[in-house]
Amino acid sequence: MIKSSGQLPDRVNVTLNVGGDDLGLPFLTRSMLDLWVHALHGPNPFLIVGRADDEMRFIQIYRNAPADFTLEYRDGAGTDVMSTTVDAPGTVVSLIWGWIHDDRTRLNRLDGWEAR
Repeated sequence: MIKSSGQLPDRVNVTLNVGGDDLGLPFLTRSMLDLWVHALHGPNPFLIVGRADDEMRFIQIYRNAPADFTLEYRDGAGTDVMSTTVDAPGTVVSLIWGWIHDDRTRLNRLDGWEAR
């Protein structure tokens, strides 16, 4: 998924659910992700990004407070849902964008992971 320039693609094919609504968009950009993460509020402040090719692979967040997110991901059938907390929306965006591109480097550096 790396462009020949060495950069991540600007647009990726995923499934997207924001606040319980399947948006029906077949793609996501980092700018779109940034807007939705920063705007989460109300009775259902969560966002789920799924793999278009594997419904058992997803990453999701729930905004507990302005600087408190629960982050969870699952990498396929037969694997646990892993959960931790993150304290900044910009960090959440970077973690999700990395996961979309199969880069777990930043996720692996987080403390407090628990299997659910």
